[in-house]
Amino acid sequence: MLVICGELGYSASPNARQPSDFAEIIFAILGVAAKLERRRILERTARGQADAKEKGVKLGRKPTLTPHQQKEAPKRLEAGETQRSSQSTISRLTGWSNKQGISAIWDR
Repeated sequence: MLVICGELGYSASPNARQPSDFAEIIFAILGVAAKLERRRILERTARGQADAKEKGVKLGRKPTLTPHQQKEAPKRLEAGETQRSSQSTISRLTGWSNKQGISAIWDR
């Protein structure tokens, strides 16, 4: 790209001359082309996600906790466990990491 810029009138040196009119036109065209390509990528991505949803594909990360663990965490919260006791108790009883225990309980 630096070679092309040099040929069009741009240079990396501080004493560089101003870009020519031709160089400005080329960069304007490249900018418009990049903007159009970005728009097309966004449209294709949205269309692909919509098609996947229609097919019933679940998007996003898979849950780190099993369904049983997901049911157990709110029960412990309702039973009156504090966050600190929940961290250590749940981690010890279920084998989850502390981070999993915290997110399972407090993110609901």
